[in-house]
Amino acid sequence: MSPNFIIAVCAVIIALGSFFVAFKQARAIRDHNRRSVQPILRIRHRDGIENSEAGIILVNHGLGPAFIANSVVTYKGTSIGPWTQQAYAHLLDRNEKFGIERPKYVTLIPEHTVIASNQEIYLLRMDGFDRQQHSWFWDLITVDLKFEIHYESIYGQEGFIVIR
Repeated sequence: MSPNFIIAVCAVIIALGSFFVAFKQARAIRDHNRRSVQPILRIRHRDGIENSEAGIILVNHGLGPAFIANSVVTYKGTSIGPWTQQAYAHLLDRNEKFGIERPKYVTLIPEHTVIASNQEIYLLRMDGFDRQQHSWFWDLITVDLKFEIHYESIYGQEGFIVIR
């Protein structure tokens, strides 16, 4: 074996090693970039203790916007479809207490809605909430009504889900 052959083999091994390291680094950077704009949606209940507002809030705690793919609303174990005007009307028809006093604020979330980073959206809210007088509303938002929201980041195809 000549010294030139050994040097050539070592050069090929070093080049392959460099290529492998560069490939892994590119993959790590791509994963980092995806995570740096990942939305994190949470659904919370607000109980009206602080400011007499009670309701269901959708919050994006992530660093990037959330693109809503679809939503499924369940009322007392029965699916009433996505959170649209039809689902809200169905909810009004099924709950006799809404005839007395309806929540004043409803935010419907059709497909392709964008929730910005740190944005809070009331899905259903009642002002002037009193725990005794509006116990039916508290039971509605904590027990009877369930939301399942499917969302994506700007990269898409992740299939994130938040359920409450």
